[in-house]
Amino acid sequence: MPFPTDTAAPFGRRYFAFLALAERHPDGAWPLFERYLVTPGAHHAFVAAAVEAARYYPGHSDVLVRLFDRIRRDQLLRRFLAPKILESLYVLSEASSLPLFEELLVTGHTDPDVDRCEVTRALVAVRRLTGRVAESSKFAERDAATVRRTLDDAERRFEDTRDRIVPVVVI
Repeated sequence: MPFPTDTAAPFGRRYFAFLALAERHPDGAWPLFERYLVTPGAHHAFVAAAVEAARYYPGHSDVLVRLFDRIRRDQLLRRFLAPKILESLYVLSEASSLPLFEELLVTGHTDPDVDRCEVTRALVAVRRLTGRVAESSKFAERDAATVRRTLDDAERRFEDTRDRIVPVVVI
């Protein structure tokens, strides 16, 4: 059996087995990851690993978009999961995620940390998907050299971390 099935194992052991599966992301594992992404109330650590594994399964960005919509009003979950969801959507770079990124240009959270800034992630993703620097709530002048430089720096950073799955602290 390719998936962890010992539901009586201690939580930490199950989580690290799931994380190891996410890091390997075998072809047949998508249904397991999807189950965590669509199940309300699934443990946040498993959802986070499933979100990060989703970047290796093209054609499923709609599942991540629906997850973002589901968690967007819960500020704790959004703070925790949104950067991971947006990173996986960026890696997948599918047209079906463009409406979410365009919406986040105006409604997304801003943060000085580029990895946590929804608007910066959206700007880079929209530019990648459309070739244009879009207007946003973060930058007044969209064609300014500093904006392009900021987006270029952010894109380089996003590309450097695109294949990294980060474990979460499970208490």
